[in-house]
Amino acid sequence: MVVQGMSGFMSLTGEQNGRPMKAGPSISDLVAGIYTFGAITTALYYREHNKTGQFIDVAMLDCMFSCLENAVINYFATGQTPMRNGNRHQTISPFQSFQAADGEVIITASRDSAYAKLCKTIDREDLITDPRFSTPEKRRLNTDELEKEITIFTSKHSVDEIESLLVTAGVPFGRINTVAQISNDPQIVARGMVEETVQSVAGPYKMAGNPLKFSETPPIANRPAPLLGEHTHAILCGMLQMTDQEINDFLIAQKGSIGGI
Repeated sequence: MVVQGMSGFMSLTGEQNGRPMKAGPSISDLVAGIYTFGAITTALYYREHNKTGQFIDVAMLDCMFSCLENAVINYFATGQTPMRNGNRHQTISPFQSFQAADGEVIITASRDSAYAKLCKTIDREDLITDPRFSTPEKRRLNTDELEKEITIFTSKHSVDEIESLLVTAGVPFGRINTVAQISNDPQIVARGMVEETVQSVAGPYKMAGNPLKFSETPPIANRPAPLLGEHTHAILCGMLQMTDQEINDFLIAQKGSIGGI
């Protein structure tokens, strides 16, 4: 969370007139880990071709700053400091969540073709030529008014009804799922994204699967978190080729200095 705040990420997250907000998950840790994964694989590829290793330097603050994307570009281009905008996009419209009769939906129809499909689907073709919304820039400048017009339709229909209409029409649309809903979503289940494993102390439990799919190297099922020192002997014996006596001497020597392995 400290890095989310320092990087500028929190300044862009939250309601327009509300307090800066952190992302729900530990996004700084995750993003830095993903960048590091990419750095390691790139370095290994370089080594294969050039026979030379290299030092990798990945900073969490750098990673989160890079995630600000067009906010940084807009700041340097205009001198204006981008601020929070709730669930709206900073520069294009409609690209946000809308109130439905039983929840909220996401509609991202900023391009003229998608916007025209949206207007026709909600039976508001007048909005296509309305002077307030006839171009992307006009829609951006009049986002408040456009949100009111679209909400007239969405607020009278359920999420299921809106999904059926917009998906059929090819309008970019999405639900705002709860963790329970997405964890049981047929697509997530079909993609093998929910795995069950057994931990020697905690017992069986479910967790998110591996999102990387390879045709030649299927992902290994996620393993449970190891107990403290569970793999010490295997690593020292297998990777370092230490004898049992050497391992025993090593563990005894380490026990007093670091409290055991």
